[in-house]
Amino acid sequence: MGYTPFGNGYRHSERTLIMVGDLIDGTSSVSGQRRVIEIAQSMVHHGDAQIVMGNHEFNAICYATKMDSNHYVRLHSEKNQRQHQVFLEAFPFGTEPYWQAIEFFKTMPLWIETPNYRVVHACWNDAAMKRLASELDTQNCFYAESFFQRFGAEEQPLFDDIELILKGPEVPLPDGISFQDKYGHTRTRLRVRWWNNSEVLFQGIEAEIGFQDRNNVSEIYHLASSYCYQSAVPVFFGHYWIPPEDFNHELHNAPAVCLDYSVGRKGGQLMAIRLNESLDKSEWFSVVRYH
Repeated sequence: MGYTPFGNGYRHSERTLIMVGDLIDGTSSVSGQRRVIEIAQSMVHHGDAQIVMGNHEFNAICYATKMDSNHYVRLHSEKNQRQHQVFLEAFPFGTEPYWQAIEFFKTMPLWIETPNYRVVHACWNDAAMKRLASELDTQNCFYAESFFQRFGAEEQPLFDDIELILKGPEVPLPDGISFQDKYGHTRTRLRVRWWNNSEVLFQGIEAEIGFQDRNNVSEIYHLASSYCYQSAVPVFFGHYWIPPEDFNHELHNAPAVCLDYSVGRKGGQLMAIRLNESLDKSEWFSVVRYH
C-alpha cells in the first residue's frame, strides 16, 4: 500500500492510516500484542495514523478504573480476565507500560467525522452521538475520568449510548426464544445489521442459519430497522467478524462499509480500503491469516 518503516511504525508519503479499533485481546500472541501497540503509538505520535476506540480498548480502560476502593468499573472476574489475558500478559497489570497503554487508549476518539467519510468502531448513530457530545472534547475523546465510573453505574442514557456505538444495536427476542452464540452462550437479544441495505437485518450475526425461518421475529423487525444507516456519506466500521467469503455480498451495503473480516481467527483476512476521491473508485487490500 506504499507504507515504509518510520520510527516504530510506518509512514505513507501522502496518506494517513485510520484504524477502526480493537487492537487488543483476541488471539494475538503476547509479543504480537506488544508490537501492535508499539506500531499504533508510534504512528499516532508522528501523525501517520488515527484510531477510533473499540470496545476492547474501552473495556481495558474500565478494567483499570476503580469504582471505589474495592471494585473496578469492569469486574476482575474470571471471565473478564480470561478475555483480557493476552493484553495482561503483554502489559502486566499496574506496571508502567500498562498505565502508558491505558493512557494511550484514552486518547482515542469515539468516532471520526469529515464531510467525505465517517469512521466508528461498531455503529454510527446520530441520536446517540448527539447525546454524548457534551461528554467529549472537540476530538470526540472523553475528557472526564468520572465518565467511566458513571458508565460502571449504568447511568442512562450514557450507558446505552456507549454500548450502541462500541458494540452495535441489539433487540430483545420475544419471550421464550433464544439461541446459542459462537461461544456457546445462550442469548435472548439479537444483533442488528444496521449497515445492511437489504431486508435481511439479522442473518449471520450471532444467530445460526435458519434462525429467522424457525421463529417469528416480525415484531422486532420494525425496531431493528430504526437503526439502519440513512446517510449518503460513507461510514467505515469494524467489530463484526464478517466471514471473508461474504466480502462480495457486503460490498452491496455501501455506503456503510465493514472492514472486519475475522482476522482474529485462522482463515480470516486483514482488510484495508484506500479511499480515493469517491467510494466507487477506492481500492481494497487484504492479507489472509494462515495460523
